[in-house]
Amino acid sequence: MRPAVASESTTTIKHCLMRLRSRFAAAAAALVWLYAWSPQAAAETFVVSDVRVEGLQRIAAGTVFNYLPVRPGEVFDTANTAEVIRALYKSGFFKDVRLERDGNVLLIQVTERPAISSIDITGNKAI
Repeated sequence: MRPAVASESTTTIKHCLMRLRSRFAAAAAALVWLYAWSPQAAAETFVVSDVRVEGLQRIAAGTVFNYLPVRPGEVFDTANTAEVIRALYKSGFFKDVRLERDGNVLLIQVTERPAISSIDITGNKAI
């Protein structure tokens, strides 16, 4: 009787391994498909024909262009994305920076930090 149990457990293990392999293959295929359709994969290398900045209220566009590490006519790829975002955050002017591509135009959407973050009033407790 003991050999029958061993072969049943071996069959069960083989069956579990086969199911695990097929699940792993399905997961790997899903990851490859997701990467192929991700915005980063779609944002392949392109030559920047123009740079547009949206969302500016107090800060001049020229100030933003001075901080940008990319200029029109240069090649832009996903490796530049982090560099551009880092440079704009480092300026201290923005609380949100997003990059998009419109054809060969690099579109930068920013949200400025408030000029006055808070007001604290002290004294005059009697009023």
